Amino acid sequence: MKIWKEEQLNLLKGYPKEVVDSVNETIRILNDNYGSERNVDKDLGGYIELIRSLDELKILKNGILQGLVEEYSDEICTTENGDVYNSTLYTASSDYNVMVITKNEMTDELLK
Repeated sequence: MKIWKEEQLNLLKGYPKEVVDSVNETIRILNDNYGSERNVDKDLGGYIELIRSLDELKILKNGILQGLVEEYSDEICTTENGDVYNSTLYTASSDYNVMVITKNEMTDELLK
C-alpha cells in the first residue's frame, strides 16, 4: 500500500500507534520538503510503502527497489502478540526515497 498523504492515515486502522506515528512523521517530512500536492510518481520526494503480504514484497523488490540497497532498517515497535514492525529506507536518487514498513518474516525477506 503506497502512502504519501496525511488523508491516507485512515487506511492504517488496526495498526499499532507507533506504526501510524512513524508513517505520519515521514509524511510530514516529505510534505515539508517536497510539497503535499506533489505527484508521488513523477515529482521529487518519495513515499511510504506498507507491505501486507509476501506477494506485495516481491512486486516491490522487482520494481522500484530492484538493485537498491537499504540505507538503514530500524525497529518501530513490538506488539503484545509478538509482531515486530520495521521501517527500512531506500534511496532511489538524491531526492527520492521509499520508506518500507514490514513486519516479522517480511522484514527478513526484504533485507535478503
